[in-house]
Amino acid sequence: MVVALNREALFSDTTMRKWDYAKHAYEPYAVPAEWHCPLLTDLWVVVNCASCGTTQEYGRCYTSPTIHNGYGLGFGVCRECYELDRSEGITTNNKVKEVM
Repeated sequence: MVVALNREALFSDTTMRKWDYAKHAYEPYAVPAEWHCPLLTDLWVVVNCASCGTTQEYGRCYTSPTIHNGYGLGFGVCRECYELDRSEGITTNNKVKEVM
């Protein structure tokens, strides 16, 4: 079955969820109201990292491996938060493999 989604629907869902590597499930996630964390904007617009709140141009953001909207699209994060999330995921996944 093929489900067609339009671009507007994908990017208008700004509900944030954060992936928990240990639980293998999403948890509700929210940022302070004063933060500007769009899913899509012009590259030179200054936005906040969806994880720590630091400001940077949208074009310098990384796609978060853990903070997504309801369709699974990642919000923008700074390099430090991206690397921290990736290393946490790799570490957690390796621990799961060791247990198996």
